[in-house]
Amino acid sequence: MARRKALLLGPLAALFTLVLTVVLPQSAQAWSFTGIVKVKQAATYCVGDQAGIDHLTPGLFSGNLAYGDAYAFEADCVTPKVMQARSRLDVRFWSEAQNAWITCRSTGWTYGTTGHDMWGPTGPASLLSYGGPVCGVGWYATRAYAEVWVPNILIVGGGFWSGGSTTSAYEWVETSG
Repeated sequence: MARRKALLLGPLAALFTLVLTVVLPQSAQAWSFTGIVKVKQAATYCVGDQAGIDHLTPGLFSGNLAYGDAYAFEADCVTPKVMQARSRLDVRFWSEAQNAWITCRSTGWTYGTTGHDMWGPTGPASLLSYGGPVCGVGWYATRAYAEVWVPNILIVGGGFWSGGSTTSAYEWVETSG
């Protein structure tokens, strides 16, 4: 009897979830955030980066924030690796006059150590409250930069920074925070 109930409840639960997904309205979101993007792969390490942009939307949990995160992995780009790393970001604005993305606001470098915890890879993060449409009403995106320190005793200074960048999707910003 218990087995029959379990066999019946599995399909019913899936059907119930499908109905809720299709029938209930989806909530609006005020942000765009990339997953972890591989920005550099070398023989002994891999650098991952994330970029996000949020804009103030009345009635939603939101703010005019830009995000960037740096991660280090083994050369397989999957297994987290402990390394010194840094993160920074630019808030970008689409300029109709220049027909190009321009840098509106920036952070300095945030330094830290990469690794992992029970939720996944960890590393230094950058956060900027950019103040809304400071460069004008329009499209905004975050360009995040992630680099790791690669020790090398053959180089003056003992090593070098290596990494890259990724860009979030863009969001329409018209409300100040």
